[in-house]
Amino acid sequence: MNRLFAIFLVSVWSTLLWAGGDAKSQTNESLIHAGFAQVDITPDTKASKVYIAGFGDNRVATGVHDPLFARAIYLEQPGGKKIAIVSVDLVGLFRDFVVDTRALVPEVDHLVICSTHNHNGPDTLGLWGPGLGRSGVNKSYMKSMQNQIPVLVRKAISNSKPCKMFAAKAAAPELMRDGRLPNILHDDLVILRFDSVKTGKPHGFLLQWNNHPETVDSDGTLITADFTSPALATVSKSLGCNGIYLTGTVGGLMTTIGVKVKDKSGAEMPLKKFETMERLGELLGDKALLAQQKAQPVKFSNLEYKGKVIHLPVENKGYQAFFKLGAFNRKAFVETSPGNYESIKPSEAGDRKFWMQSEIGWVGLGDAELFLVPGEIYPELVLGKFQEPVEPGADYPEAPLEPSLFSMSGAKWKMTVGLANDEVGYIIPKRQWDEKAPFCYGREKSQYGEINSLGNETAPRLSGAFKELLAK
Repeated sequence: MNRLFAIFLVSVWSTLLWAGGDAKSQTNESLIHAGFAQVDITPDTKASKVYIAGFGDNRVATGVHDPLFARAIYLEQPGGKKIAIVSVDLVGLFRDFVVDTRALVPEVDHLVICSTHNHNGPDTLGLWGPGLGRSGVNKSYMKSMQNQIPVLVRKAISNSKPCKMFAAKAAAPELMRDGRLPNILHDDLVILRFDSVKTGKPHGFLLQWNNHPETVDSDGTLITADFTSPALATVSKSLGCNGIYLTGTVGGLMTTIGVKVKDKSGAEMPLKKFETMERLGELLGDKALLAQQKAQPVKFSNLEYKGKVIHLPVENKGYQAFFKLGAFNRKAFVETSPGNYESIKPSEAGDRKFWMQSEIGWVGLGDAELFLVPGEIYPELVLGKFQEPVEPGADYPEAPLEPSLFSMSGAKWKMTVGLANDEVGYIIPKRQWDEKAPFCYGREKSQYGEINSLGNETAPRLSGAFKELLAK
């Protein structure tokens, strides 16, 4: 009898140690509740013409290689915040769309909608239609996709369970390339695993990496989610649960184009092929699985959210034209007095300087944090790895260095979520701005980047806004 009682005590003590070691750690309030769900958002290429986003205009889809998904993770601290993060296999969504969608999901305190920045899905911004300045957005598709998001979030809520978090990180420089000098990579992937308290098994996971999903390049005319789907499938198969992929620091330019991928035999695979894309995703998934074998517990106490509306000047002449032509389905603003803005019709702006309203955000998960960035941010602005000295030929060599996002946090597990709640284009360090001759690195023309940025004030304003937000 005494021996049985001793075994019982050992069993109870082991359970307490696994769950945190004290009575308080057993309560739902000290655990995060997490739920996962996904829904197919593939456009019907037979029902209507689908203009593919991401490269040149008038690229029409001829079919579907693999489906596109919207995936959700629901996070809740009982008695505290309820947050849903939705990631869509699309090139991007404007903030106006996000704001309208939030009104359809009253169940959560905060809804974050981000995009993987997929370059072989439908045009959802208006940049890649039948001709220059002509939108390729299918309004019926946008409405249908929007209506699926509340259903998706509710599925994730119904799937919610008390969980403990575990995190791991690994570098994957061999699976990306920097398309713009200086060669600065944000090559870390982070996997955040949520284990069910009841079963001790993985309930879901979050995979965050920093790369453009554009492996098949501009030649492709089949709809595909690119490497994100095979990466998730690889991890899901091993862990036995669903997950979500979050795109992070993709400016700079972090790309899969030109990356040399080897098959299982070690032979180099051809570029721009679907099998190469799938293999790259599998390799990324394998990397995440290997890392998570040594995952560490994430200290969690509170689920937090901070957000801030910001205004960014639209200095890009091409973007101004797209606004005025009505290709961009979003509001424009003028500054009526310092720091005060009024919405206008872009066609009525005339010669006045006009602005884009956007937002930044931050999600705190104890010792893990998500920086919600409304565009394609350069690694320098996240990691603080600025080139020194400034490259001769830069347009603003004396511009102050922007405060880097990760320097604003002491968390152990830091992640960027790019294209979060908006897509404002490239966010380029002002010291790296290079539109005027002489050009940097002895080039005869400027590098790619500025053509898809709002302007040289975007990075200083955005970094400054994050500093103000996180100082509160």
